[in-house]
Amino acid sequence: MPSKRQHLRLTPLEVRNIRVPGFYPDGDGLYLKVTPKGNKTWHFRFKLAKRPREMGLGPYPGVTLREARSGAEEARALIRRGSGPH
Repeated sequence: MPSKRQHLRLTPLEVRNIRVPGFYPDGDGLYLKVTPKGNKTWHFRFKLAKRPREMGLGPYPGVTLREARSGAEEARALIRRGSGPH
């Protein structure tokens, strides 16, 4: 199901050019984390059994924006089936 916040999604150019440390949302629980040293990693945040969880999806550019979105969607499907990502 597409995000209701489609207009807030990151673009590949934005992902490549972000330099300021922080968490940058792509929507539906997917975030790009930028460290003070400039390293970038993808994170998926979700709730399971009413508890907040976070799952790393890999470092950028090794994991592209498209691959991170796909990984987050696979995790969402597992959550919907009740098993949760591992």
